[in-house]
Amino acid sequence: MEHSSVILIVDDNPEFIHMTGTLLTRNGYEVRVADSGRQALSLLDREIPDLILLDIRMPEMDGVATAKLIKQQFPDVACPVVIMLSAYGRELLGKISEQDRVIFRDILTKPITPQQLIASIARARQPAQRDSLPPVFELPQRLAGVRLLLVED
Repeated sequence: MEHSSVILIVDDNPEFIHMTGTLLTRNGYEVRVADSGRQALSLLDREIPDLILLDIRMPEMDGVATAKLIKQQFPDVACPVVIMLSAYGRELLGKISEQDRVIFRDILTKPITPQQLIASIARARQPAQRDSLPPVFELPQRLAGVRLLLVED
């Protein structure tokens, strides 16, 4: 479990930062936190992490805009970015262009389990592959044509 990698968590939800930070620390990672895209950019001026976990929906600057600025301001840094979506933010994926999608090494949909997070970090730390992200709206064959109504209270 000896990782000693630095992971930056960028999320405007303090509870999520605390829970995720605790999980990562217990798994051997060093954690840095930012509650906004602007704060993340400021932190990156001082230290480049090994990986960034980035929430997509934040006030002022969303995760996609933050990731673009990171790549613009730090073009020589090969720090993988994993974007995290809230369950209701999944539709935003369809609005992200293919050019912008290559910024992200992996995409997670909240809520996430500890196993999903650790597996995503492991995948993100592997050498980049051109088409590492799955297609956004491709349905598995067994679900093609299925109509589903999901009701949540």
